[in-house]
Amino acid sequence: MSNVTKEEVEQDIALYSSLESVASSEGGKHIIKNLKTDINGAISNIVSNYKKAPHIELIGYCAVLSERISLLKTLTRASKNKDLAIETLKLFEDTQD
Repeated sequence: MSNVTKEEVEQDIALYSSLESVASSEGGKHIIKNLKTDINGAISNIVSNYKKAPHIELIGYCAVLSERISLLKTLTRASKNKDLAIETLKLFEDTQD
């Protein structure tokens, strides 16, 4: 393992649990749906404007796309990340026995 402490893993589990709760709530599902719509819109903007749009505008479209994808991944991967953190915590506990 790297230089990760048991306390940091416990904090990660709490964070991922919170994100998992948000993602599974009605509001979270609405946010996820809108993020997917925004991602499709950003891709459409890039595809339809890449030949004629100024460079800075394309950078803007890509920045929106990157930000939305990052946020979507944060919410949709929270459960998996929590499970991985729990497994890591178990490793800490096994090494203490």
